[in-house]
Amino acid sequence: MDIRDVLIELMLERFYKDFAATSTTKVIELDGVGELYSIATDNALALPKTQKQNVIFRSAYTLEYIYFNNPDLFIPFRERFISDFTLCQNSSAKRHFAKMMADLLKYHTPTMEQIESIAETAVSWIAEPKTRVAVKLWSMSILKIIRQKVSWLDDIWEDLEAVMINNTSPAIEVRFRRGW
Repeated sequence: MDIRDVLIELMLERFYKDFAATSTTKVIELDGVGELYSIATDNALALPKTQKQNVIFRSAYTLEYIYFNNPDLFIPFRERFISDFTLCQNSSAKRHFAKMMADLLKYHTPTMEQIESIAETAVSWIAEPKTRVAVKLWSMSILKIIRQKVSWLDDIWEDLEAVMINNTSPAIEVRFRRGW
């Protein structure tokens, strides 16, 4: 069994409390961060729909854990992640990708073309009614970080806030009062 199959099997295991931490240990032992990254960003993963969604979500969750707890292991994927962020289709993985992007933008400056693409993606996630609240919140955080670099964001900022407020939840209300 190759490492990709082992990792997919790991991601298909029953979900439990410390899943990301435990999975991270196994991924690192297998020297499989690159393959995990590949799985987390594979929109064409050849599995039945439910399994595919679970594997991508759990891979993204584990990748986020690696990003924040073993950041040196993520550095080789930083540039690729900027592009792959815009391609994320899994509604559960978007939360993890948006959280990572919001942090990455604090110390890494992508090209203007990449920033524009990131902004377009974050705006589309906010505008999509089915997008989960956490994804919308992290997307607003991303936009706040890059707002000064993307001129058209000022033109739509009030509309974005209106979209967020119209879908009010306690989490959104708190973030709105804090200024995103």
